[in-house]
Amino acid sequence: MDDDDDKVVPFERPKVRRKGEVRKAAAAKRADTTLTQKQEEYCQLVVAGMSKASAANLARIASPPSSTAVRKRIEALRERALLSHDISVEKLLNHLEEVRREAMKDREFTAATSAIMGMAKIVGLLDVKESPTDDIPKPAMEPVDVTHMTLAEWTERFGPKVVEG
Repeated sequence: MDDDDDKVVPFERPKVRRKGEVRKAAAAKRADTTLTQKQEEYCQLVVAGMSKASAANLARIASPPSSTAVRKRIEALRERALLSHDISVEKLLNHLEEVRREAMKDREFTAATSAIMGMAKIVGLLDVKESPTDDIPKPAMEPVDVTHMTLAEWTERFGPKVVEG
């Protein structure tokens, strides 16, 4: 006899979904594919050039949504906008390369660097970040028990003092 025949295989009960689980799964699937009116408005505002926080505020959403459906919608709207203006990544890169070459000829290195950074952003080499928040970590000038403070609190405590004299 083989040793494999003597092994006990644990019994696994087949997974049975209850009504509530089926509804939740269906709702989750719908949530990934369809957008609410507020989410659609949010997407339109982001594509129009607003920051994510401002767009969420105007669309009356508590915080910027981060679902896959929202990201895909924003990408689709941006692609449609580029196509309607006959703008492509290739055309943008060619134009920025032309600007860079002209800036280098004129010894305008700041403009050349800006063109290079623009090209890097377009091809995705640089991560474009949102505007900073007020909770920026700052080094303390002296030991403190507070580990996080707003920019205003830090400036008040450690910023330059006006001496009247």
